[in-house]
Amino acid sequence: MFAGCRTVEEMARLVQRRPAQSRDRVRYTTAEKLRAAGFVVTSDPRSMNAAHVCVSLPDGSVPWDDDTEKAYESCFKEEGSGCT
Repeated sequence: MFAGCRTVEEMARLVQRRPAQSRDRVRYTTAEKLRAAGFVVTSDPRSMNAAHVCVSLPDGSVPWDDDTEKAYESCFKEEGSGCT
């Protein structure tokens, strides 16, 4: 996960190291929404991406169960709806 508003092209270059393709998508949420759903959101800079963010459960459990996955997915806006 990345902090900030990024385009499909920017994300394809950051994550896949290639130009965007027609199948590529980005989705948007906020730390506030994730935290309200019970997740822990922390800045986790990486050498290739200073804006990397880590999302986890308070107890650190993995893998996530179906209910946790549904809660996570519910935090995102529909694809293509922008980051505002």
